[in-house]
Amino acid sequence: YADNFTKPGFDNDEFYINYLLHPYWGATYYIRGRERGLDQASSFVFSTLVSAMYEFGIECFFEKPSVQDLIVTPVVGSLIGAYVFEPWRESIKSKQELRWYDHAALVVTDPIGVLSLGVEKMFGLKTTVTVRYPVPKSVAVSHDGTSQNSRQAGIAMKFSFN
Repeated sequence: YADNFTKPGFDNDEFYINYLLHPYWGATYYIRGRERGLDQASSFVFSTLVSAMYEFGIECFFEKPSVQDLIVTPVVGSLIGAYVFEPWRESIKSKQELRWYDHAALVVTDPIGVLSLGVEKMFGLKTTVTVRYPVPKSVAVSHDGTSQNSRQAGIAMKFSFN
């Protein structure tokens, strides 16, 4: 894991994996952010962070993080999410009555949301996600007791039990 983590590189995956499946997942990450109330820029950051967490988290157990996946997944995925998935979802949601294929399209464009909703219902949770960037300077105290100005950014998740 440590060796893979420190040495990202270009992978030799099939074309459809790098340039169809990865953008699809990037689009679903983007849509998940939008469905959670994030704006377009924050949804892009969310997609980028989730993609990086996958590449440097799970994937490191098996192979080096892929440079092209770190770029293609969030960039192309967010474009597909913003210009294909989001308008498609909005047109479906505006219908008076949904057909089975409308529900299927909503699931295909946000499978993480379906899983999230199932887990929330199962455990009586309500989660919120926020992406913070840039953040105002905060004062941090170093190990030697001196204060320093620092900037922090990241994802905050809140789990509330009903």
